[in-house]
Amino acid sequence: MGDAGRIEQVLLNLLGNSIKFTERGEIEFSIELEENKETEIELSFKVRDTGIGMTEQTMAKIFEPFEQSDKSISRKYGGTGLGLVIAKSVVELMGGRLEAKSEPGAGTEFCFRLRLATERISPVPLPELPCRVLIVEDHAAARERFLADLARFCSADGVASLEGAIAAVRNSAYDLLILDMEMNQMRGFAAWTAIRRLCRERGIFIVSYTTLYGRQALLKLEEGFKPDAVLVKPADRHLLYRTIRQLVLPESTPETAAEIPLLPPSSPGSRQGVLLVDDHDISQLIASKMLEKLNCPVVAAASGMEALRLLQNCRFDLILMDLHMPEMDGLTTVRRIRADERLNGTPIVILTADTSMEQHEECLAAGVQEVLTKPLDLNRMQAVLNRWFGWSGPERSGAVPAGPPVSLPALDGLHVAAALARLDGRQEVYLHLLRKFRERYANIADLLAADIETGNYLKAAQKLHTLRGSSSHLAADDVYDAATRLEATLRRTDGPETFEADIRELEERLQAVFRSISKFEKSIS
Repeated sequence: MGDAGRIEQVLLNLLGNSIKFTERGEIEFSIELEENKETEIELSFKVRDTGIGMTEQTMAKIFEPFEQSDKSISRKYGGTGLGLVIAKSVVELMGGRLEAKSEPGAGTEFCFRLRLATERISPVPLPELPCRVLIVEDHAAARERFLADLARFCSADGVASLEGAIAAVRNSAYDLLILDMEMNQMRGFAAWTAIRRLCRERGIFIVSYTTLYGRQALLKLEEGFKPDAVLVKPADRHLLYRTIRQLVLPESTPETAAEIPLLPPSSPGSRQGVLLVDDHDISQLIASKMLEKLNCPVVAAASGMEALRLLQNCRFDLILMDLHMPEMDGLTTVRRIRADERLNGTPIVILTADTSMEQHEECLAAGVQEVLTKPLDLNRMQAVLNRWFGWSGPERSGAVPAGPPVSLPALDGLHVAAALARLDGRQEVYLHLLRKFRERYANIADLLAADIETGNYLKAAQKLHTLRGSSSHLAADDVYDAATRLEATLRRTDGPETFEADIRELEERLQAVFRSISKFEKSIS
């Protein structure tokens, strides 16, 4: 138990620096238990990278304001170094000490220790699974982590290459193979079909371990070429366990499933809180931060299928469900939930940027208790929690922060005060989300023009709907307005049109926001 917000602030800074200064290699973030007492523990937080590193002379100055290794570094990577000064100060205020060691060309390691009070929770062991698993992972540290997790509940071996996997499968008996799809050897359809065919011949389940983008590509394959399951990076131990169990023990009873711990055991009278289902990371993070601000427990799922898996083993006081999701949309997920008698009493609130009455009525008819239009604010979120399961949250003196810090420059196209109010005033998190927004939508105008040129208006409208959700949460109001108008026009049209003026207006408003993001970066770096 400690100041989670400030710890996150420090870690965002350290990890952000590692990403900035590491063009290739790896970044490792670890938390280790250094001391374990009855009422408190000491944790060691470590961020290590294989980036450009620093000399001894530079190391002596890194915790001084506005110092970097040399002017060329500042020109290439940007920033002033002030973030490390703040991080050091925050760690010291929490009773710790931020330390660093580095070597030019070999990387840098930052570490700090914190002593924290504890609330004792007895760990629940994972039931043993009757299977043998082969991990195919070329990254040694990742492979070892997999093997350590698997050792808790089954037998497992690891290999570093596709050739090693093929040899192991031919020479030993395995029930399941977990394959990292980002290995260099997996670039190309031939490698996938070869290992897929071999596993099929020998009755071995194959689980693909990949990114969100890789998952989307795999799910588009024809039925005979799809994996038996997909794990999205990074997968924790419990998700790994559930995925394997569903393959090797498909007939397991609900009673057996209930033994699988998804959350820490609840103390008498405690609540499981909210299940938040949203495939869009920006929307999901902002909603999660609001719930955390209200001291409400939250578990996030990135898809309807993931939500259904969670609900097999855990009960929640409320489900917050995004309406528009790929593969299984919010309404389909709601109908699946309502078909389960055990979940009939769980209230569901749909989140959507769609304001049409017809859409809202369809949601209510499917078994939804309420429809909330985006963007949410803290007061509306608290009202929803109170209305559906009596969660009043912490005492708050009226309202959310009235405006951004006075040191911020004027930012065209961004209503910073509204966005920071949703994020508890945390500028670092807001900047992180703005950078994601800029990266994701840098080429949206070209993509929209291509969809429209080929007559794929629905696809273009779906892109705009996602853009609307992101821009509304980040208070990019001008972009939201332009995207809303263009989406509405696209959904109404049934003839060939170019929409050049509308796309140009959206592009201009996006560029204004991108320029403001650059100003914001400089103002708080």
